[in-house]
Amino acid sequence: MNTFLLICEKSNDTLLYDDFQTYFNSKFESSSDLNIYIGPNIFHKEAVIEEIELIIGHIQREWFLFQSIALYDNIISYEEIIYARELINKYFRAIKESLQIFDCSLRRERYKKKVAEKLKCLFNTVIPINSMRDDFIIKLSSWKNNDVRNPVYQYFHTYLEMEYYLLFLTYICEGNKCTIEEAIEKLVTNLIQFSKMNYQRQTRQVFVCSCIKNIWLLVQLFYEKTKTDSYCFWNLFNKKLENEDPMFCLWLLTEIAALQLIDQNFQHIGNSCSRITPNYDLLHNKLKSILVNANSDTLLKLFEIINNLLTDYWIKNAKIEVYQTIWDFYSKRLNVSKKKYSCFSTLDFNNSLSHIISSPDDCNEDFEKFIGILISHLKEYPSHWGKMKGRIYSQLGPQKLKDLNEVGIVHVIFLFSSLSTLNYEELVKKIISFFDGLPQEKKQDSISWNLLISFIFMQVKRGLTVEKTASILLSWIKEASLDYKNFHLIKSFIINFEHILNFSLNMQLHQWIFLDAWLVKYLSSCYYPDMTAAFDILLITLEKVKNPDSWSLWSQSFRNYVYPALKQVIHTHNAPGSIGKIAGKMCLLIPQLYTDIFNYFTGDNIPPKIGLNFLTVVLTDFPNSCILNSQQEIAVVQMWIKICLLITEPCGALTEIVTKLDYFPLKLKSHVNTSQDPITALVEYLGSDLKSHRQSNNINKLCEVSFGRIDKWLNQCLTHPDNEQVVLRIYTCVSLAFLHCGPLLYNRNSCSSVLTKLIECLLLPSEVLLGKTPHEYVLNSVKKTWNLFYEGLVLLKDDTDMFLERTLRDLITKYMNHFSTSDSPVLKSLQNEVTAEVVLEKISNSYFKHPVKESDGNLIKVIKILCDTVQSTTSVALLRLVITKTLCGLFELVIFHPQRNLAINLIKVICFSPLYPQIKQEFSGCIISTTERHLGFNATNYFQLMYILAKFVPSDVRNLIETISRQVATVEQLKGVGYDVNLRYQLDKLENIVKVT
Repeated sequence: MNTFLLICEKSNDTLLYDDFQTYFNSKFESSSDLNIYIGPNIFHKEAVIEEIELIIGHIQREWFLFQSIALYDNIISYEEIIYARELINKYFRAIKESLQIFDCSLRRERYKKKVAEKLKCLFNTVIPINSMRDDFIIKLSSWKNNDVRNPVYQYFHTYLEMEYYLLFLTYICEGNKCTIEEAIEKLVTNLIQFSKMNYQRQTRQVFVCSCIKNIWLLVQLFYEKTKTDSYCFWNLFNKKLENEDPMFCLWLLTEIAALQLIDQNFQHIGNSCSRITPNYDLLHNKLKSILVNANSDTLLKLFEIINNLLTDYWIKNAKIEVYQTIWDFYSKRLNVSKKKYSCFSTLDFNNSLSHIISSPDDCNEDFEKFIGILISHLKEYPSHWGKMKGRIYSQLGPQKLKDLNEVGIVHVIFLFSSLSTLNYEELVKKIISFFDGLPQEKKQDSISWNLLISFIFMQVKRGLTVEKTASILLSWIKEASLDYKNFHLIKSFIINFEHILNFSLNMQLHQWIFLDAWLVKYLSSCYYPDMTAAFDILLITLEKVKNPDSWSLWSQSFRNYVYPALKQVIHTHNAPGSIGKIAGKMCLLIPQLYTDIFNYFTGDNIPPKIGLNFLTVVLTDFPNSCILNSQQEIAVVQMWIKICLLITEPCGALTEIVTKLDYFPLKLKSHVNTSQDPITALVEYLGSDLKSHRQSNNINKLCEVSFGRIDKWLNQCLTHPDNEQVVLRIYTCVSLAFLHCGPLLYNRNSCSSVLTKLIECLLLPSEVLLGKTPHEYVLNSVKKTWNLFYEGLVLLKDDTDMFLERTLRDLITKYMNHFSTSDSPVLKSLQNEVTAEVVLEKISNSYFKHPVKESDGNLIKVIKILCDTVQSTTSVALLRLVITKTLCGLFELVIFHPQRNLAINLIKVICFSPLYPQIKQEFSGCIISTTERHLGFNATNYFQLMYILAKFVPSDVRNLIETISRQVATVEQLKGVGYDVNLRYQLDKLENIVKVT
């Protein structure tokens, strides 16, 4: 078994332990094996000392081989290097073991002296590391751990073994402490040099492998055995680092302190070996040197180095003076930081505080890291709080706080907030006083708000009341609500209020203080997205506090401040639907306001989206959740109708609840619940058996309840509509109601029947009657449903009902100007057998009957529509209606109106229609009727008409000559003349025309 490579191979330092047990505790034992095998040679242990000069020479020869690697870059094989290293270790071990076999103390002392003399020669042949060439020093600090085939690696470890044996044997053989101390000092100098190379290369590894750790331990162990009251290891350590870079010194100090802490063998080697005390002298000196010109990067680096030293390695012997020194430095530069806090959110500040308190290693700002280290110290030594707070408070006077910028405010609050984890009652007063004393402009700064809220986060996370801090923030919020320029601060607070709720251990920490009168001011003036966000968070709040334990504390705030805010904002355009959910939950949670809230949120002016959410919440568990009186049931049905009309999304859940009411017959409930469109299903049901339904009081009541008040809110929807699809749905559903269940909606004996009110609201509002153009969405919807409305009204028509007669006329005359001729709904009504007669009759009376009061433009449209109808129709019945209802009027247009050419053109189209032969009788009848009415007083214009007709239908006119002649004679008789020259002349001319034709 090899006995070399003792430092590297002997893990846990068992060899060191054996050596110290033997030599320091005087437990000498003679070895039974007196022979030592070194390479090919065999030595008797007693002969080793006698041949010490020869042995030292062998060691020197082998060591020169290694030094040639360092001095001359000699290339030596790995096997040769290992062999040489083994010989060096065996020779040294032979010397050490030889010194153990002598029982006689005089003899042992003589041999020790002899060995000591020879070791001096060998001592001088070992060239220190700091004397090497620069390029080799770079190589020396570049090898990797366990890179055993690297010659530099082997050189370095052999060098450490040489130093170990030289120090060990010098200590054993040399009685002069100065010589021992000189050897130790030389070794320490070289170890520091090696560490410095690693530090400069930024490897941050003072102990590249365990051998270096063992050497550092050996140095300290020897000092434990050789020290006096005035001389210890730290004295030498400090002396050697006196002129070195302060940051390097602290780095090395930390590494050596860690070595003391983690090496267990160091604690039990010899009874006289004790733990080395903390080296605060070096720490203080180098710390003060660094703080003279330190910047943020330097400080951060400093704390990274000494963090473990202060909070772990030396925590049992900690001193508050270190922190006081650092605080003295920071107290003069609180306004300085490399970190940009201006862009920090409240959560960012909260995260930074969490890191400071819980994991200072994660802090990336120097002052934050300092606070974290300080907190760790004070947790371990709470008795130091008195000294530390005195230093802090004394340097944070009123003037100092007044001069703080944003960074300074952040630093002070971070400090106070972190210290509050140690002494909450004292620090919370400091924090409140600090925020309360801020200048007004800083109270309206986002950083101050975020810092205060972040502290509130800390309070609720720890289950502490926020009554005092919330009062300060509330006063800021109230101030900000007076000026919309500060609304961004309130917006930020509302977002953070949700975090306060989420962080809270419970909802009984006075969080309700934040709900105050500022809500109404802010919500009535803020931007729509901000208002929506605010109500969403209020809804979240309500969900969290609705339990019995919390609601008794929160109910007053919701009643006094949230409810008025809901009523204020509900009239805002496109008010958020979450308002309805909040109102619904409050309705159930506050019995004293149940009736008031219910009546208000089922009123005519409530937007459907809000009404849907309100009813869904209130009626979710109906009838178990609430009891409705008759008026409230009516309000529910009417709101349901409104929701179904104005919301395009399905609302099946609400429909299922509403149809539980007694207003809905069992058959209707099933029909409505299974339908895709509940309003259409309701209309179809009402119109399915009109005869019996008209006799049913329940059905009439349902019809009145469902449609009786929709005119109240339809005006609001149609004045400034923003959704064409919704407007079209309104007109579609109501037109179907006119068509299918008009008799249930109309009472001719009442001027305020449902149908009457709907006509005034939807079809003939005052603006239309005055000739104004309706909104585009409204006009398009009327255009698409006009024919349904008209058919429904026609089905109600009674010759004695002047209201319907007037309405049927106005629907044509008031909208003719707004409809284009190509796609006018009048064309569609003319194709309907039910409506065609009435439409033609109203057209003739309004546009053709003399005297015509309608504009020429509308007249042109009407004639164009009739032309298109005649040209396109294949229905004899429809053409016959056109003749019987409008032809006499057309004739009067030709006789009296300037736009006679348009009428003549339409007459021509009729005469040349393929269907004309089947309606010529009616055509002739209209000629006769016109002759009887106008021949006597408008003879000239009349005969002009007849001349034109003679060209279109000469045979039919020829057949009527005799009738016309009789009428001429009658006129002559009425005039009291036997012969009227003009009439006879016109008649002769007509006869001649038809003869020629």
